Amino acid sequence: MIEYQHDGPRVEEDKSMSGESAQRSRLSGDDVEAYFRAGFFSRRKVLDSPEAYIEFNPEQEWIRLRTPAAETAPELSGFERITVDVVDELGAGVWAELRVDAREMHYEAYLVLASVVDLMRGGLSFAAAIPEGVDSFRELLRTKQKLSDEAQIGLLGELLLAEHSLRTLSADDVMSAWLGPDREEHDFVFLSFDAEVKTTRSEQRIHLINSVTQLEPTPGRPLYMLSIQVTAAGGAKQGSTLGEHIAAIRRLLDRRLIRAFESRLESLGWRESDADEYPKQWVLRTPPRAYLVDDCFPAITSSRLQKAVPQPALVGSVQYRVDVTTVEGSIAPEPVASFTRLVAEA
Repeated sequence: MIEYQHDGPRVEEDKSMSGESAQRSRLSGDDVEAYFRAGFFSRRKVLDSPEAYIEFNPEQEWIRLRTPAAETAPELSGFERITVDVVDELGAGVWAELRVDAREMHYEAYLVLASVVDLMRGGLSFAAAIPEGVDSFRELLRTKQKLSDEAQIGLLGELLLAEHSLRTLSADDVMSAWLGPDREEHDFVFLSFDAEVKTTRSEQRIHLINSVTQLEPTPGRPLYMLSIQVTAAGGAKQGSTLGEHIAAIRRLLDRRLIRAFESRLESLGWRESDADEYPKQWVLRTPPRAYLVDDCFPAITSSRLQKAVPQPALVGSVQYRVDVTTVEGSIAPEPVASFTRLVAEA
């Protein structure tokens, strides 16, 4: 390995082997993992004519194939993990690149690029080799899947509370409290209480509860269910898209927290590049309402099952709907209280 510096991050160029035979040899799974474990950006020359490199970025967990751009890059839409681009770098020329998101599939991502290199070595141009090389990995590089309607609505509700909380509490406190994207039992764990956000498009406050723990209060901590009703905004000026709510939250965060925020969104299946896939605008149907989940609240919980069901350990999973339309709301602590009050007054 020979280390050198350029305008970007530290780079090491693999010159441990030279010549055509070295370039033709494919890396093993262990070799690929070694590049990612190295912790710095590195590259390996794989062709002399046309000149081509495979580059590894361990920090962002991607791998790409680059070659001097001699033609327009092909359109390759519909994949979640792969992008094709032409990049004009000052002092380095114009490069065509095929990049693969290698998270949780380092070696598989490398094989995609190695397949394209083999086709180029056989005489195909970069643009012609990409569709054919990628096609054999179509299942691996699966077609983009939009968030389901239910997932969109659920995310919207959490974004609404998070955005309001950022205007009330410190950004660090809000991001620490927001656990929904981490698949924890409750969506928000504030200083003195927990909150579970349930959002529906129904005209009634009917919410789907996915488990016996979702409305199970943590011992010693009050739990509030926040009921949010939304509807399509149509041409209403008050309507906002998911992307607009995400952008509003991003403006309230510093760079450190933006990265954590975007990571959480990705864990839910949101990709910023797909924002245009969600053009629908939403508006609140009614003011949100909070409910204290106490002994009188209609919830199926693990502790209640223990008392009511013989051999409760044999019950694999429980999913049910609760209708709180006629149930009187509760006064929740901040920032939930001001969220419901400000929306109601708007």
